[in-house]
Amino acid sequence: MNKKILILYGFICLVAGVVGTTPLLSFLLGFIPSNISLVTLNPFDGINTLVMVGFGIFFVLFNIGFFAYLSFWIQDALTTKEKELINPLFMWAIILFVVGLVFGFFATTLIIFPAMVEINSSLGLTQLWGFSETLVSLVLLSLITGVCFEFPLLIKALIRSNLVKVEDLKKKRLFVLVGVFVLVNLVTPTGDLFTSLVFGVPLYVLFEVGLL
Repeated sequence: MNKKILILYGFICLVAGVVGTTPLLSFLLGFIPSNISLVTLNPFDGINTLVMVGFGIFFVLFNIGFFAYLSFWIQDALTTKEKELINPLFMWAIILFVVGLVFGFFATTLIIFPAMVEINSSLGLTQLWGFSETLVSLVLLSLITGVCFEFPLLIKALIRSNLVKVEDLKKKRLFVLVGVFVLVNLVTPTGDLFTSLVFGVPLYVLFEVGLL
């Protein structure tokens, strides 16, 4: 593997993260409910948010490029049968990550945020959301969902390597279901029940897809 290429690509992704942070922040702010005022009581909220969003851009671009490069780099070392097995996994890894990223973003902005507004309004609360907490939670939920959407590939890899059997996984559906919701509750920044349901149900569906 050519480390110079990876370092150069990483630098390009870093520059893209720095340059793209402000436009992306403007885009993200457009999805905040219009009746919500973002406030900050911390002088470092602005810079912390810029760094987090910039890292998010870097993470997405670098991982997509890395998987694509890794897939290309190992081709000469694979047999025809191995290529038929591994190449689709690399392709689906990228596709599922992007799909999960998009799902996480729109699930947060179109379902979770409006639901939180309604619940808080019903309790008569004055809604002043923290600038950094709101945007960082949005970015983190999107990235985490992108990674979690790789779940079917993990199931496929375990099955094809004969480490587990499909029949055994089917018998343990209840344990998997509980494990999925525990995992979602741990990795999501909010940790509330509603968010766990919004993200946990699709992940369990992906587990069932992995058994097909």
